[in-house]
Amino acid sequence: VASALSDKPVDRFVKKHQNSTSFRNWDKLGKAMPFALVGAAGAAFAFGDERLQNIGLISMQSVAAATGLAVVGKYAIGRARPGEERGPWSSVGDGYKRSDASFPSGHSTIAFAAVTPFAKEYDAPWLYSVAALGSAGRVAGRKHWVSDTVAGGILGYAVGSWLWSAQRDQSKSGLSINP
Repeated sequence: VASALSDKPVDRFVKKHQNSTSFRNWDKLGKAMPFALVGAAGAAFAFGDERLQNIGLISMQSVAAATGLAVVGKYAIGRARPGEERGPWSSVGDGYKRSDASFPSGHSTIAFAAVTPFAKEYDAPWLYSVAALGSAGRVAGRKHWVSDTVAGGILGYAVGSWLWSAQRDQSKSGLSINP
């Protein structure tokens, strides 16, 4: 709720500063972060020891499952992006596809889904700040509202946590997506 209430004021601030070099670079970081994190998970799976390979696989499974849920959310909600200048509670306009909708942020979903299994396995909560920094870059580039990135982060975290926990406790139902 707090993130939804901050959508308009944050977007007004970002709009004033969108041409600054730091905001443009932050946007680039936000765009690249999920790819870097998925690449790191793939590298862990390919080159790590048994434990690291297992967590890399869980991370990639989390990304795949969370991405699917995010795409369903985009189609179901169809929220306009800030750059469309339609307001935070509007649907995508003419000329835009529902798959390009703003809610939830796919980049945030992927980033949090990728880091959550590593953060939990290695007791490294600082990894969430890496995902959050990339998510904030999506807001800085006016590609998403704050609430889009928060929802994406929650979705990625939930899927990553569930798959990590399910792997730990085989009595729980688990989802297995093998590359």
